Amino acid sequence: MNLKQRYKGNKKWVLFFIELIEKYQHDNVAKSAAALTYYMIFALFPFLLFVSTLLGFLNIPLVSLSGHLSQFLPEDMIMLLNVCIVQVTENRSSTVLAFSFIFALWFPLRAINAIMDAINIAYRGKPRKSPLKQKLFTFVYMIVVMLFIIVALFIVVIGENVLQWAGNYLPFSIPIQLITLWSKLRFLPLTIILFCVLSSLYYASPNERPKRKYVFSGAFMALISWLVFSIAFAYYVDNMANYSVVYGSIGAIIVLLMWFYFSAIVILMGAEWNDALLSVYGK
Repeated sequence: MNLKQRYKGNKKWVLFFIELIEKYQHDNVAKSAAALTYYMIFALFPFLLFVSTLLGFLNIPLVSLSGHLSQFLPEDMIMLLNVCIVQVTENRSSTVLAFSFIFALWFPLRAINAIMDAINIAYRGKPRKSPLKQKLFTFVYMIVVMLFIIVALFIVVIGENVLQWAGNYLPFSIPIQLITLWSKLRFLPLTIILFCVLSSLYYASPNERPKRKYVFSGAFMALISWLVFSIAFAYYVDNMANYSVVYGSIGAIIVLLMWFYFSAIVILMGAEWNDALLSVYGK
């Protein structure tokens, strides 16, 4: 007797969470998240290399990004990202830009494809019948997502500087209060972009397109869960855990892997959330 049969007759919200637990186990979310982490870790550094090199040619200091992300990510991860960014900034060239662009396309393509396959399983979709068509769609979708991410990073890194720069060319001065407000709220566009990316993933990945109300709910829950997890994980790693004692010099890598792994679980559980809603509450 499974959990749903045992608790049959209970309120729907109870059945919903039971369905969610069963889907987590049946769809092997933990295993899919581990595979996704593999692709994401390989996608991170080529993408970071490409963005750093590109913004370096535009004389935009990406190293300041780590300071903005310190409230969401553990200190060990920030230090690791700083090292990578500094190395790339000091050795940027057109050749590096070209090679980083190639790898920044290949590995994210594999990551997006893995996410879409896992989300299709969450929605109980049938295996895709046209691999070539699916790869073309995944490639186009990956380009769009990468552009969104670059725009989001651009906003976070130079948000305040843009207003100050624009003030030099406008016939009126921009109030300092507006610049201060924007510096505090510039993560809001990043949040909106992440919500749009998650919603589009949950909508476009299944073979059969779900209703939008069963897309936005999971995207919202995944976004909120990811923000809460990232802040809590950063606090835990910085104040309670000391991975360098156990793992030595690779402690920062272990922290990065853990963050990617749990982030992947959150992303996949957003799709499981949507399908559980559909299963319990109907069409």
